[in-house]
Amino acid sequence: MQRTMNPHIQAPRSCLAGGGAAGERLRATDWSVNPLGPVAAWPLSLQAAVRIVLSSKFPMMLHWGPDLVTIYNDAYAPSLGHKHPGNLGRPAREWWSEMWDELTPIFDRVLSGEAFYVEDARYTPDRDGEPQEAFFTHCHSPLWDDEGRVAGIFLVVTETTARVVAERELSRTNGELLDRVEAVRASEARLRAIVGTVPVGIVMADERGAVYGGNARAEQIFGHAVLRSPDLDAYGDWIAHHPDGRRVQGREYPLARVYAGEERPELECLYRRGDGREAWVRIIGAPVLDGAGGLIGGIVAVVDIDQERRAAERLSASEAHWRGLFERLNEGFMVVEMIRDASGVARTWRFVEANDAWDRISGLSRASAMGRAVDDVIPGVEQDWLDRYIAVAETGEPQAFRMPLRVLHQIYDVRAFRVAPDRVGVLFQEVSRQQREEMLRSALLRLADRLHELSDPAEMAFAASEVIGEALRVARVGYATMSEDGEALTIERDWTAPGFASGTGLHRASDYGRAVSDLRDGDAVVIADTALDPRTARDGIAGFDAYAVRALVNLPLIEQGRMVAFLYVNDQASRAWTPEEVAFIQTAAGQTRVATERRRVEGELRRLAASLEQQVERRTAERDRAWRLSQQLLVTATQDGVIVSVNPVWTRLLGWTAAELVGTSFAHYTHPDDLAATLQAFASVLERPLAVPYEYRFRHKDGAYHWFAWTGAFEDGLVYATGRDLKVEREQAEVLRQAQKMEAVGQLTGGVAHDFNNHLTVIRSSADLLKRADLPEERRRRYVAAISDTADRAAKLTGQLLAFARRQALKPEIFDACASVRALLDMMATLTGSRIKVTLDLPDGGCFVVADPSQFDTALVNMAVNARDAMDGVGLLTIAVREVDGMPAVRADPSRQGPFVAITLADTGSGIPADRLDRIFEPFYTTKDTGKGTGLGLSQVFGFTKQSGGEVTVASVVGKGTAFTLYVPRVAAEAPALAAGEPAIEMLADGHGTRVLVVEDNDDVGTSVEQALADLGYVTVLARSAEEGLAELARDPDRFDVVFTDVMMPGMNGIDLGHEIRRLHGDLPVVLTSGYSLVLAQEGTHGFDLLRKPYSAEQLSRILRGHAGRKTRTATPGPATSPP
Repeated sequence: MQRTMNPHIQAPRSCLAGGGAAGERLRATDWSVNPLGPVAAWPLSLQAAVRIVLSSKFPMMLHWGPDLVTIYNDAYAPSLGHKHPGNLGRPAREWWSEMWDELTPIFDRVLSGEAFYVEDARYTPDRDGEPQEAFFTHCHSPLWDDEGRVAGIFLVVTETTARVVAERELSRTNGELLDRVEAVRASEARLRAIVGTVPVGIVMADERGAVYGGNARAEQIFGHAVLRSPDLDAYGDWIAHHPDGRRVQGREYPLARVYAGEERPELECLYRRGDGREAWVRIIGAPVLDGAGGLIGGIVAVVDIDQERRAAERLSASEAHWRGLFERLNEGFMVVEMIRDASGVARTWRFVEANDAWDRISGLSRASAMGRAVDDVIPGVEQDWLDRYIAVAETGEPQAFRMPLRVLHQIYDVRAFRVAPDRVGVLFQEVSRQQREEMLRSALLRLADRLHELSDPAEMAFAASEVIGEALRVARVGYATMSEDGEALTIERDWTAPGFASGTGLHRASDYGRAVSDLRDGDAVVIADTALDPRTARDGIAGFDAYAVRALVNLPLIEQGRMVAFLYVNDQASRAWTPEEVAFIQTAAGQTRVATERRRVEGELRRLAASLEQQVERRTAERDRAWRLSQQLLVTATQDGVIVSVNPVWTRLLGWTAAELVGTSFAHYTHPDDLAATLQAFASVLERPLAVPYEYRFRHKDGAYHWFAWTGAFEDGLVYATGRDLKVEREQAEVLRQAQKMEAVGQLTGGVAHDFNNHLTVIRSSADLLKRADLPEERRRRYVAAISDTADRAAKLTGQLLAFARRQALKPEIFDACASVRALLDMMATLTGSRIKVTLDLPDGGCFVVADPSQFDTALVNMAVNARDAMDGVGLLTIAVREVDGMPAVRADPSRQGPFVAITLADTGSGIPADRLDRIFEPFYTTKDTGKGTGLGLSQVFGFTKQSGGEVTVASVVGKGTAFTLYVPRVAAEAPALAAGEPAIEMLADGHGTRVLVVEDNDDVGTSVEQALADLGYVTVLARSAEEGLAELARDPDRFDVVFTDVMMPGMNGIDLGHEIRRLHGDLPVVLTSGYSLVLAQEGTHGFDLLRKPYSAEQLSRILRGHAGRKTRTATPGPATSPP
């Protein structure tokens, strides 16, 4: 079937067909040389886009290819200006160069596949030879090629420059309306013209009042139906409200009012617009008249004032806010307005607004000042105040300044700034007081500088007067000195202002009333008017009038409780002195006083410095002289012990020169045995001064060592030390000791002779009486008993002497000191009497000591008796026992560490004076009455403790009592008990033939012992020496059961004899006897039993019989004669 062509289908046309002038221009283009190439080769997508552009009556453009070749239509051409048609078919960058930076981001965005749309975009195209501002609403869309890739940009655009400019003009006009509401209302014709040229709503009505039309803005505001209302009744359907909230009635609208005869009615209302939103509008009506003035219609202009109205509301709120702030400001605030003459020149200004602080600060009435010119409110105001604000209003440049308003006697800090044409806002603060204070502070600084430069007190006083006078602008300032009686005043110099007389000379205090006398209380006298003040009006007015003084301030100067002078400040007119002025005068006076005193002290210091310099030189010379002449070693050394300097005496005492010693260490000269302790002592000096002398041996140049006692201190990095030679000191001490020893021996000898003579007298008289033949038996027994008792007392006396001399033979044993004290309690109670209470303070466990228990008990008894006598038979005696770990330093002995038991006897007696404490242990020294004591009791205590390895201390307070403390060596274990089965000694008075070898070098004692033993039934042999005794034993040791030998003998002593007998005849017992033996005192008995002289025949028989019974062999009884 043959197909037929539709007659309505046209043959294909070129994409450049049609298009008016632009199409014609494009068709004439040689596309073969264009980046797009021949038209026939264009992609179909490009051809289709070109057809759309050229066939459209709306401004369109496209850019294609990498170079963005441009094609547009006739509708677009007018917006290009002179660039058309030359840029048709050219790359966009070439003819949009002036806007390329703005267009590049848009093109990049679209070429990436994203459309771009913008309204009223601002550009500055070069359309008439220079860039001009233009606005466009345009949409850029991506163009895809035949393969679906973005190859170009399609642009639909409409220029909105006229509308944007009109709206911007409207916005500007609205802004002007905010500032010029009154001006706008005053020029109705001009406003009508302006409204006619701006895009405001326009509503038109015919002569019947029927609305027949309006512009788009009016339609947007009122709606289409309203614009076609046939008559005025349609206004009743409008919804609008007055500012007070009332609904606007139809006849109230301006168009209705125009027909009612009003020339230019207006209405501001909140109107519900055609889009349903409420907005504030201003409706202005005007009649349309014919040539004859007849009403032929009406016109209404509607202005959208919503933003304006709401801005005004915000402005009103803001004004209220700021006005509230201004009202609360401490600073004054006002707005002034320029007053111009007929030629327009500002001549003065008026007050327009002011806050509450304005009244307070200025002292003027705001109510009466507002609206009036300043020179009317403040007559005589300085021209400078007018010129300042006029300059701010004219130039707009703000100003900040401080200036006095002399008419009001005030000074102000001011900040002025223009707030509107011809109006200036002013913030101000009254600073008169601050200014005066700053002026006074500046004056004080000047015074300080002046005083710093001066040294003469009179010149300093005048400088102070001058500064005070100039700062306070007074008539006269000066200082007046007072006489001692306070009646006379002397003024040597004062400062006066020009035209005022000086007050120098001699004055009477009474001529000035109480203005001077009241100063004696130490307070300032401040008088505002001498003619009115009661202190001066009656008695002082004449004196002050003579020097034209009407106001004054007087300040007293007090020294050591007396007013010596005063500072006076005079003025010729009455004056209310402010507290700041009085304080300024007081400060200036005090500042002057301090400076004057400082100068005086500085002078004294200079004199003192000169004197000290002389003293230093003198002291230095004295020190050098002392260094050279000192007889003690003086040395300085580093903290490492290196010698820095020595004085000359080193050479004399030790042979070393200074050159040999300096730079060497003191340790080089220290005895090796003393080195460790000496280094320790030296190190302690670095921490604290060595006050207690430290003794050690220092090497002489000849190699010998000498003892020196050193003290020292560490200061300024050096050790300063002094060494005292102990050789001479010890020689002198030995001489003194010997002298004291001889004195003690003399005293001891006298005491012994006295007591022994007493005992011998009793013995001699009793012996003589026993020689009488007719002596009765009873008296004979009494004389024999007297001799025996006297011998016992003499033996006790010698025992006490030996105890003090530490020469008695002790029998140390281990025993419990607490048990011994308890055992003595009954005896002590008997000794002290019933009126002395004896209390014990003993630990729960035992305190074991090693000592002679008999001597221990004797020492306690002696101290108890001594306490009894000190308490005069009434008081409290406390005995305490405790374990201690050392003994304190006492007398010349140092402290000792170790286990000891301390036994303290404390009484509540009369105490011992401090000056007697050093002598109480001396033999025969006593403070008791004659016959109350021998003075040997404490000597025994002293000797026993010393010989036992202990010590005795005493502490006493006169009137409170005394405490003696014995220190005895402590041991850990109790003494072993007597071995079980040891035979008890048979206490027999007869010898039963016991054979005794008696060894005694004294013939009388030996013969006496032989006779006594023979009478008791012993068989004896007497040997005159140890050697003779050994010879007897060598002949036949079995002849003897026991050896009884003296200790002190020429040649071999008794102890050595005992050892020899033990060695040769081990089972033969040996008994020692002695009245005194240094060997026994120092070494003990070496295990031999000791019978102390003097002894009784019964004691002798008991000890010999006891030892003879221990011999293993049996003795053969025989006659009581010497063995063959």
